[in-house]
Amino acid sequence: MFRISNGVRRTFNINQSAQKINHFWRLSLFLIFALLGFYIFQLNEITKGMELVKNYDKELRKLSEENKLLEIKFSQLNSMANLGLLVEKLNFDETGKIDYIKIPEGVVATK
Repeated sequence: MFRISNGVRRTFNINQSAQKINHFWRLSLFLIFALLGFYIFQLNEITKGMELVKNYDKELRKLSEENKLLEIKFSQLNSMANLGLLVEKLNFDETGKIDYIKIPEGVVATK
């Protein structure tokens, strides 16, 4: 153990300064590894998020295509030609002349 005096009433212990430097390096290495671990964690979370976005985008495209097909099918089923077939199937009759019943104003129907 050496003591060095610089003449200003300060005495430095070489062993204590070496311990402080050693402590500094240990703390520095701990912080470096902690930050590296945090960086890897963040990178993993970003990758998961990107994968989710990609899957949702793929599902959105699939649903959009299905929606287009359903719109086409709906328009085909509701076309005028199909309405004629539906009218025949439900046994509707074609109307001729329409007569309206006129009710005088003072008349009320009771049961």
